[in-house]
Order: sequence, then structure tokens, then C-alpha cells
Amino acid sequence: MKKFFFLTALVWMWVGYTQPERYNDRIYYIPPARAERMEGPQFLMFKTPMEGRHVLLTPGGRLAISREGDLYLYTPRMDRGKQVHFGPREITLLTADPQGRFVVAGEALRDDHRYRLWKVDLRDGGKELLIELDAAHFPGIAPTPDTKRRFYGTPDEEDFLWSYYVNRDFTGACIWQDTLFVWFPPSSGLMYGRIYGIPLAKPQVLTIKDRVGRVLGCDHGGLVFTETGPQAVYTSNYVVIRRDGREERYTPPVLGEYDFYRNGTLFVNRHSGFEIVPLGADKGRRVDFPGLWGVVVEVSPSGNRVFAVWDEEDTGVFGVYDRKRDRWWTLMKPFNDREPQISVTPGGEAFAFAYQKLYNVYLGYLPDDTKPRVGVQAPDTTDVPRVTLRLLARDRAFVSGIREAEVDGKVLAPGDTLQVKLKPGENIIRFSATDRAGNKAEGVKKILLKSPQESPGKH
Repeated sequence: MKKFFFLTALVWMWVGYTQPERYNDRIYYIPPARAERMEGPQFLMFKTPMEGRHVLLTPGGRLAISREGDLYLYTPRMDRGKQVHFGPREITLLTADPQGRFVVAGEALRDDHRYRLWKVDLRDGGKELLIELDAAHFPGIAPTPDTKRRFYGTPDEEDFLWSYYVNRDFTGACIWQDTLFVWFPPSSGLMYGRIYGIPLAKPQVLTIKDRVGRVLGCDHGGLVFTETGPQAVYTSNYVVIRRDGREERYTPPVLGEYDFYRNGTLFVNRHSGFEIVPLGADKGRRVDFPGLWGVVVEVSPSGNRVFAVWDEEDTGVFGVYDRKRDRWWTLMKPFNDREPQISVTPGGEAFAFAYQKLYNVYLGYLPDDTKPRVGVQAPDTTDVPRVTLRLLARDRAFVSGIREAEVDGKVLAPGDTLQVKLKPGENIIRFSATDRAGNKAEGVKKILLKSPQESPGKH
């Protein structure tokens, strides 16, 4: 509940200094300064003058961009807030704190055979060294002398594989239950993947899982990943779901290198389309790409929007599949980046990507279909006939904002309080919140008013 209240305050503070505007029926957006506007029937996109290799949209509406050895923090209007300097080495943006307080960045010190994980405060840009890993934790930083002898092929092929091997980075991270999880996959069939857990309160490196193929996703349901055999190959026999230290396994449909887990569902690439497979099922629903060939490159955390790149008449296209409407929307054509680095808000209403690695950063907005989150702060049981309720509400899309909210039939703003008179026994308090896009969330709170005979210490 405390986290929920903090998020409510954070989002309302953000909306306070950045007023969203409306485009079309359900699209709310923040117009960036000095940007080229691109419109479509169901999307709005901006080509910004900013450049970067990695982008990250944070829960509080900030945009973090890494470029070489610097990290830049922007407001949604693309006004630069802070520049955080690390040094000459390139840094990697890995994940954001779910409460919008900080981001985690990785820095590979390859000459020293070390890897650093940093926390960067989103409010003041302050950086803090979270932990430093050495070659024992990250084999790709300091391979053993005989490793290169295991590469096969022509000299050029061996040199390419060797360069790829020793320049591996963590490919993903998430924060779950106050623990940072980071991982890297097998490389060229020679190195096993591994997942580490790092408690944020007392940082230390904990090996969560060895011989990992790929981490498919991480959310409130736990970590979902594939396992490898003794030779550490991409093909995996099982999908593993890890929750609270326990693991569940099942045999999945055939998986590849570019598959995702989001919100209880697997998204499996199939060359000319992809499958939507509920976790634990052996088959699902197929969706074809608009072109003959394509690949899914990102899926929103809620699973409602699937971003992909495909070929259409020998031209690359970047677009998104909307599961609710069962439709593809073309966002950019031609598109000449097969693996764009994308960051998406939980409901997929806003996204950002760095086009062609070190070129312009794009911001995009899609229809807002996400219901707000709403609740009331009140006791479950009381012996006092009058109680004070506090309304907690926030728009999870963070763009459109709360339009109206009610508790017990009375209109309130998020954070407002209301005194309610209770009758003996069970009382049902109804509440709701609606965002500017028209999405409405409702709930009930049950409060038990005890009689004097039931109250402890009273006779």
C-alpha cells in the first residue's frame, strides 16, 4: 500500500509539470521540443534530435538515454535534466526501478576484467556503485587461454567469434521483490548462460541459475527462462518458471532466439508469423506478419502490444500488432534496422527506440486502453462508527492521467480523504477511477464494524 501511495504521488507530480495533449480518440501524448512529428490513424510518433544506443522509459515518465560513456535523463518534453558521466567506456541501460526512483546501468571494464553495476538516481542524477563483478562471475570478460582453441572455421570466422565472445554484456535485467536480477545467454555455443540475483538492501552476487539458455521475461509471476544441456546450446528442453526460490518446468513449443514471456504468455517467433501461447500450454494462436518474413523485437509488459520488423516487397517495415483490435499498424517504412532497441510502457501506450544503434531516438504513442489503478486506504475491521478513507488512484499509462474518481458516490481527487459513517456489521464501500481516455476501473472495500461485545477489552 505504501508503494502504491508513493507511485500515486510520483505520477501526479509528473503530470503537474507536464500537461498531456490529445490526438485522435484515445491517444494522449507529451509533445517533445524540437521534434519532427509523424502521424498515423492509430499512432503518433516523434523523431527527436537526441542520439543514443540504449533507451529506457521509466515508470515516472522519464526517458533515459545512454551514448558511449554518458547517461542522459530527460523529461517527456525531451528537456535534458541531467547528464551523468561514466568515462570513455560504453555503458548499457539495463532496467528501471518499478517505483521510478532509479535506473541500473552496466559498465564493462574489459581491460581490467571487471564489470560494474551502477544505480543512477532519476531525481538528481547521482550515481552509486551497486556491485563489481570479476572474471569468475562473468567468463566473457576474461576467457581462459585455451578458450580460443575451441573455435572452428576459417581464421576470419574464428576472429569474429572470438571478438563476439569477449565483448558480451548483460542482455537484460529486472527488479523483483527488492532484488536485482541480471543475466547473460550462451555465446556461440561455447559459454553457458547465467542468472545472478543481487539484493538491493545488501548487495552481493548470488548465482540464481547456471546453464541458462535465454531469459524470456520477468514480472510479478517470477523469472521465466530456458535451460541448456551440458554443451550449452540455444535449443532448450524446458521452460522454467522460478518463484520464491521454487522452480516449475514444462516442455514448451519449439523456441528460438527471439522469444518473449509477458504477463503469463509466451510470444514465439515462427519466421512468417508468431504464436501467442499461454504459459504451460503446448500450443497457442498464430498471428501472421503482414509480409513474408518477420521477427518480434519487443512485447509490452502487459502483452497487449507486439512490436515487430518485417519485409514487405523487399522493404523493411517497423510496426505493432494490437491484440485487442487484432490489427497490425505500420509505424515506419522503410525501416533499415533488424534489431531496434525498444522500451515500452506497461500497457504499450508509449514507446521509445534508438534507430540504427547510434542515431536518432524516436518517441511514439498508441491508443490508451489501460484501466487506472484505484483503491482506498482504510481499516478492514474497526469498533469506531466513523472512519476516514483515503483514495489512492493513478493512471498506469502515466500519459493521459485521472479524469475523475469517486468513493461512495462522492467525487474525489487522488489523495483526498472522506469520512464515512458505518453501520454495525459488514459495510461495502464502492469506488472507481476513470482516466482521460475513458478507461474505468472499479472496486469495493469491505469494512467490518464490530459491536461493543465483540471489541477486545470491552464488557
